[in-house]
Amino acid sequence: SLDILNPASTVFGLPDDGILNTGKNGAVDGTVLIPITGVALSSPNPYGSGNIITSRYFVKVTDNNGEASERAAEGVGAGQPDDPFVDADGIIVVRSMGVAGTIRETRGGKVRANSISVYEMRYRQNKTFSFDSPLVLQGDSIVPSAPSMFDGASFAIDGGLANYGIATIDPNLANGTPVSQITSQLSQAQERKITGRGGTPSVADITTTLTGEGLNLLNAAYLWNFTQHEVPIFADGVYQGNQSWSGNSQPYVGFFDPAKEATDPVQNPKITYVNGDLSLSGGFNGGGFLVVTGALSGGGSITWNGLIFVIGKGDVNFSGMNVAITGGLYVVNVQPDATGVLQFGTPKYTMAGNSQFLVNGNTTKMMITLIPSKQTSFRKVTGMTDP
Repeated sequence: SLDILNPASTVFGLPDDGILNTGKNGAVDGTVLIPITGVALSSPNPYGSGNIITSRYFVKVTDNNGEASERAAEGVGAGQPDDPFVDADGIIVVRSMGVAGTIRETRGGKVRANSISVYEMRYRQNKTFSFDSPLVLQGDSIVPSAPSMFDGASFAIDGGLANYGIATIDPNLANGTPVSQITSQLSQAQERKITGRGGTPSVADITTTLTGEGLNLLNAAYLWNFTQHEVPIFADGVYQGNQSWSGNSQPYVGFFDPAKEATDPVQNPKITYVNGDLSLSGGFNGGGFLVVTGALSGGGSITWNGLIFVIGKGDVNFSGMNVAITGGLYVVNVQPDATGVLQFGTPKYTMAGNSQFLVNGNTTKMMITLIPSKQTSFRKVTGMTDP
């Protein structure tokens, strides 16, 4: 029977894969949060002073190894094992076991000293926003927020080798895509400033590439619910009404170094939610995930390492600004019509100055960790008196 006071001898030699930890950083293992010996819980000692250990709980996280969705996502052939250390379908299984001491008894020649309960939860990562372009504009029509969509030729939008510099998503493909509405705004000098996959300017529509959860992007009600109801629940900072922030007056909105892995101990990204317009000015900086339901604008130089979603009014005016974003910006207009039915509208976008938008793999990984996974199931596996 497990000795809940000192379980080390019982668990010695068991594999430690799946132990809850902070995540591997390069070649360095993460800090263990719940050790293989579990977490001891204590109660006041009824026989003397101090506390005594009365129970322990253990937690382990594993891949849904062997399941059809995982094997298909890994591309594993029939009869071939899939890798338990690779999560390809975004589904993980968390098992929690509680062991509490009971009155010792001998039953069937075996000593029984503990009661046990095991619970199993399954979680799926939210892959709706798995686009990698540094600028994603969504709408049947896309127009400038200022007189021009692009002002000057000192800006840069770089999607890298694998991603478009600017990607569009069109809720209504019946009348073509809005790509030409963007490229027609570019001079030859400006075209050379938008680089990435597919040549220069690197601008393309990705609507037909959306699959699985990515199709949620074409659902106005989903996007509205995400920004109005889901994000405020898990955000680190929630700000209601119009906001005006500068480097001297801004709240703490996180720190993220895109040159380091998302699991590096120096990273401290935050989720910031503004339900209204947001004006940013000189010296503003931060890192993580910023969601704005109103218009985003400002003046001066600002730096953001992470992702910015402008979902709702879908209006971004960076004219007169030098904006450095290492990560991505997503702009979409979603509003209820006169009858309350949610509809896609026309997003507005303008950039100028020495603004730079750069794609970064570490910020993408960070984004995956910041949006909470969805719990898809919960069950009690067993409850018994242990042998």
